[in-house]
Amino acid sequence: MATNDVEELAKQQVAQDEARITGSRRTSQSLGQVFAEFWRHPSPYILSVPLVVAIVGRVLAGPGEWWSC
Repeated sequence: MATNDVEELAKQQVAQDEARITGSRRTSQSLGQVFAEFWRHPSPYILSVPLVVAIVGRVLAGPGEWWSC
């Protein structure tokens, strides 16, 4: 294949991939819809459990010194 053929095939493939990625799937969503979709996945729970444990531990430890603020 000539270099121009490769370039043209690459451009076509990129155009097809971009059409597939941004085609009909792109929609406008409200913040509430995005938030609801976020909580349908396991990652929010995986992230929030250690956060809650750390906050509870900090509260139970009581007030610290000036350096722990």
